[in-house]
Amino acid sequence: MINFQFIFLAILVSCVALPLYLRLVPPNMFFGFREKRILENKKAWYDINQFFGLQILKGSLLMVFLSVLTPIARINIAHHELVILLLLILLSIYAVFVTRSYAEKYIRDNL
Repeated sequence: MINFQFIFLAILVSCVALPLYLRLVPPNMFFGFREKRILENKKAWYDINQFFGLQILKGSLLMVFLSVLTPIARINIAHHELVILLLLILLSIYAVFVTRSYAEKYIRDNL
């Protein structure tokens, strides 16, 4: 049976990431990928946070795909809920590290 809780969670995470991807969030200290050099430059803020939002959206899409695929393919995963939550945590960490790398390269090349 498809676990709709995780699909809902992925949609919720996507709703948080979408404004970043659409460049709707102005520089601030509370929401987005924040670093002093990024906050000081509006173009850098929007470019880097758009990339960050995209990484989060990709992770959310993967989470939906796996939440739907595992029951349909009859893949039996022990502690299915724990695995999906662990995946969400790993995808979040991945998004931060990939964006960190992108931001360093962006700052080096553009600022």
